[in-house]
Amino acid sequence: MKHKMIALVVLAVCLPLSVFAQQGQPKGSDDNQGINRMAKDLGLSDDQKTRVQTIFSEEKQTVEAIFKEQGDKLKTVQQQTHDSLQQVLTPEQLSKFEKKIQQQGKRKKH
Repeated sequence: MKHKMIALVVLAVCLPLSVFAQQGQPKGSDDNQGINRMAKDLGLSDDQKTRVQTIFSEEKQTVEAIFKEQGDKLKTVQQQTHDSLQQVLTPEQLSKFEKKIQQQGKRKKH
């Protein structure tokens, strides 16, 4: 359920700007690109453009804080799981388990 909520927040942040982002530009080439396009397409006044930039900037900061908080919680859960496994597995078993986890992580990156 939390993952669905995070996905919805990301969608809510990205969708408005992506609608106005220019196609064919490298990702992250200009943070204001979507806002500039939005201002042009909607005929925003300078005041409206400034206010829209502020709204999206604040939303971006909020979403980043949510992701950081969720990431911190995830690390805590993973550490608790590791600590619990140390109490059950032998050192050899734990070593094998950790190697398998590392291998899975490498496969996901490729």
